[in-house]
Amino acid sequence: SDGAFVSWHQDALYVGLDPADVVTAWLALTPSTVANGCLRVKLGSHQELLQHRVTDDKLNLLLKGQTIDLGEEMDKGSTDLELEPGQISLHHIRTVHKSGPNVSDKRRVGIAIRYMAGHVKQSLEHHDTVTVVRGPPVPFYEAESAPVSDLDEAARAQHLKSVQRVHPDHGSRIGVNNVQD
Repeated sequence: SDGAFVSWHQDALYVGLDPADVVTAWLALTPSTVANGCLRVKLGSHQELLQHRVTDDKLNLLLKGQTIDLGEEMDKGSTDLELEPGQISLHHIRTVHKSGPNVSDKRRVGIAIRYMAGHVKQSLEHHDTVTVVRGPPVPFYEAESAPVSDLDEAARAQHLKSVQRVHPDHGSRIGVNNVQD
């Protein structure tokens, strides 16, 4: 284990989506266990936005190293979401969550998919791109093109461009070995 982890945080604070009518579906592609750093959530924490601080902890996989510091209180009322491949967990964009370090010899791989209502706007200078799954096009975002094949080079380039647009200093961190929560 390299000790890398994702600290306690709420996605709502740094993705700039308002109102918070957003849910994240985390789809497990491999087993997600406590030993390999499964998602841990604080039950009922979605009701308020908490204060975060930015850190320079190089082991924290979050792009800005943001974290919530509530000491031992954080683990009270929290639970691990262990999943088998193909299972998903759902959490509100304000749910406090983290992932511990992977201390096993097994990789934890998953995909985070955000579903949001069409009226949700993003306050960041550069907006994320979106795939509309139902309803009319959303005027606040650039629509992504559908890939034409597995590992489509144009789709991969579009994804990297989208990430670098929102996180210009960290686009190079996106890759197979940098799976985040």
